[in-house]
Amino acid sequence: RGPGSFTGLRVGMALAKGLAQGLNIPLLSVSSLAAFARVAGEVGAQDLDIAPVLDARKVEVYAALFHGDECVEGETVCPPEVWAEQLTGPTLLIGEGARRYRAVWEKRLGMDARFAPPDRDFPRASFVGALAVLQYQQVGQIHDHTLASLAPTYIRRSEAEEAAEKQT
Repeated sequence: RGPGSFTGLRVGMALAKGLAQGLNIPLLSVSSLAAFARVAGEVGAQDLDIAPVLDARKVEVYAALFHGDECVEGETVCPPEVWAEQLTGPTLLIGEGARRYRAVWEKRLGMDARFAPPDRDFPRASFVGALAVLQYQQVGQIHDHTLASLAPTYIRRSEAEEAAEKQT
């Protein structure tokens, strides 16, 4: 469900909704940042804070902070230097934003900045599936209106929305 590329989210969500409707199956949405955070267990970093960081372009990052499966700092978009202020103590950074702005994280955290291997920069389908199962177990059932109400999580406005506002 995002955050991520505006076009990618729209196309992905439309495809998922079409498949769910056509196959008459339920659909749950999962945060892309939460899916990235699941990598911590795979790289032996369960006791660290986990900061999935995606490059949002425009010298900004999409980020959140997790401890285990718990989101302790919600999804945001901001300049990397601003996000770095949220980080204290040993933190596993993951995603292309972690590598792109590595100097920012190292300046803030020093030796407490840990980085997932680059081959972990994409969430695995199994992580997304596991999060959907957890979500389903918490909700207990999927309501009929879910499909119609599912929408991508954009976090920030699109360039088209910003341009339209400037014209008014």
